[in-house]
Amino acid sequence: MEYIRTVTIDVIIPAHNEEIYLAKTLEALSSLSEISNVIVVDDGSSDRTSDVAKVHKVKLVTLRRNQGKSAALMAGVREASSELVLMLDADVGETAIEVSKLIDAYPTGDDACVVALFPVIPGRGGGMGLALRVARLGSRLLGGWQMTAPLSGQRLLRRTTLESIFPLPYGFGLETAMNVRLGRANVRLVEVQTQMDHRVTQNDLRGRIHRAKQLTHLVMAIIRESFQ
Repeated sequence: MEYIRTVTIDVIIPAHNEEIYLAKTLEALSSLSEISNVIVVDDGSSDRTSDVAKVHKVKLVTLRRNQGKSAALMAGVREASSELVLMLDADVGETAIEVSKLIDAYPTGDDACVVALFPVIPGRGGGMGLALRVARLGSRLLGGWQMTAPLSGQRLLRRTTLESIFPLPYGFGLETAMNVRLGRANVRLVEVQTQMDHRVTQNDLRGRIHRAKQLTHLVMAIIRESFQ
């Protein structure tokens, strides 16, 4: 689209102990001419995440201690200067090239949030989809967004629009709270099918604990947003 080719885009990547995946993610992004800057926010990592970012000569923001994805995103936005910002998880690896589909789908002249859909792979992961259903319900009832992927963290939107819903809430309820706030602000939702991929939570003890924590955060986020 002509409009999207005339604006600048900054990519913001929150990263906590992502040295294994980050390099491939940054390599994939380096081939996209539409991107002006890549901002990696090292969220208190104890591995070589910062070193990987330095090797790829991106803009690095370092948080001394782990503060969570929300704080990392807000720190990244404070360093951004482009009209549009692209939120991207550090572990998408070489499939980061698929963000070009989000860029192409951004509607001309609209205040929109473009969200990436990931392929559905039967049998992958071990959850029952409860968190997804809760996030969909909260996003629809409170924000009016009927979503396929309410938990997707890969999003393209105007920087000023994202800043208007600060502060972002801590925890796994981040994306759902964003859905509600952006929906209430009449921001247009655009979901785009991609071939992006990242880690999935398995059905082991650690995975079950993670999903229980995620569900708790989602419910708390929905309750908080219902009183706003």
